[in-house]
Amino acid sequence: MSEFNVNKGIASENSAARERGASVAREYERVVNTFNKVLVFKEKVRLSIECRIRDLEDCLNRNVDKLSTLDRNIEIYDMNVSK
Repeated sequence: MSEFNVNKGIASENSAARERGASVAREYERVVNTFNKVLVFKEKVRLSIECRIRDLEDCLNRNVDKLSTLDRNIEIYDMNVSK
């Protein structure tokens, strides 16, 4: 009878250990999933910022071209006024 109680106690401990292990595994999975979601979010933010930088560079280049054209036009205007 005593051996039965020992086996019952061991079975109970095994069951509790298995449940704790499953709980730890679920918690680990939640942490990993959350971390992956954060990584995906940060990557989206990074790509968005890169896109915005490209747009601003394009805008800057267009403005430089416009400024150059304006400068040439002013020079031509000044030459015409001085004639």
